This record gives sequence, structure tokens and C-alpha cells, in this order.
Amino acid sequence: DSTNLVQLVKDLRSGLGDNTIITIASQAGRHNANEMDLKATSAYIDAWHVMSYDYAVSDVPGLSSMTSPNAPLYMPKQGVQASINDTITYYLNSGVAPSQIMVGIPLYAHSWFTPGLTGTAWQSFGLKATVQGECCGPFKTTFGAKPGKGCSLCGSMMYSEIVAAQPSTYFDNTTQSMIGYFPTQGADGYTEAGTWISYNEE
Repeated sequence: DSTNLVQLVKDLRSGLGDNTIITIASQAGRHNANEMDLKATSAYIDAWHVMSYDYAVSDVPGLSSMTSPNAPLYMPKQGVQASINDTITYYLNSGVAPSQIMVGIPLYAHSWFTPGLTGTAWQSFGLKATVQGECCGPFKTTFGAKPGKGCSLCGSMMYSEIVAAQPSTYFDNTTQSMIGYFPTQGADGYTEAGTWISYNEE
């Protein structure tokens, strides 16, 4: 609703005045970002808090079978083709000032279930995942690994859980993000073998 969004923030600015900070948590994907009339809306807000994460998830039934980065700085060679750089460049080219852009970085991983990988086979994106089958409800037929012990969301692990589980890790220079893999059960005694994760370090 591009027209009404501009009118909303215009009314907010008029009613709240110039001393009030107005921000919007905004979309990273080009199609959805384009629906917000970035240039016109920017005239009335202080910042866009860009949700530049969840570029790929494993919990969409029938869709997300390929391992992909969660919040890549640059485009991956395989997997979902999207990146923070691509998103922010789009915002800038749409007329948003650099000072109005806040980049969101996640402190959690998305996981895929990819059992049986050996050697360095896990150190890349675009790997075919398997339906793990133990997730519940609508997530039962997705490709996410068992959830982290605390977060209880299939296909996800919090950063503290990653640290505790101690995966084998690999820094992907192309995307400037981390890949983790558990060839055996995690050090936490909970994370299952075959769990593949994409995340950003602190």
C-alpha cells in the first residue's frame, strides 16, 4: 500500500514534529521494498531498519530444499541469489540517503538437514537437503534440522546454541558469512549429526 504508507508517515511527521524519531522496519527483497515507495517515504522518516536477514530459510514446505546463506554480505555462488550488498545498493539507488539506512544482522542460524557429508563437501551453499521428519506441525515436511535446544523453532539455532554445540566451521569468503556442520552429534549432546547451518559471527 505505497500511497497510504507515504501518507501515514507524512501525517506522523506533521503530528509528532521534527524532534520525534520515526523509523520503519523494512523489507530486504526488492519486490517488497519497491512497494514502500522508498524515496517518497524517506522524506518523512529518520531511518529504515532494513531486515537484511532470512534471505533463505529451510522451513517453507516444498520450497527451501537447498542450503543457502542467512545474511550474506555478497551474492553466493550457489543457493539463493540475494545479499545485503544487493539490498542496500537498491535502497541507495532508489533515493534513500546512506544516513537513513540501518543494516540488520542476525544472531542466529538457519539450518538444513544434510546427513552423511564427508570431507569438505559441507563447505558450500547449494547442497541438497533432506526432510528430517521429526519437526512438528506445519514444519514436519520442511528441510530444517532439529531446532536448537532453547529456541524450539525447527530449522533455527541461536548464536549461544551454536557456541555450545561447537560445529565444524568454515568462513565463506565470497559471502563473508559462516557455514557450520555437525558430522557427529554436537558437543551440547543435543544437536544432531547432519545439521548444516549458515550464520554470522558476533
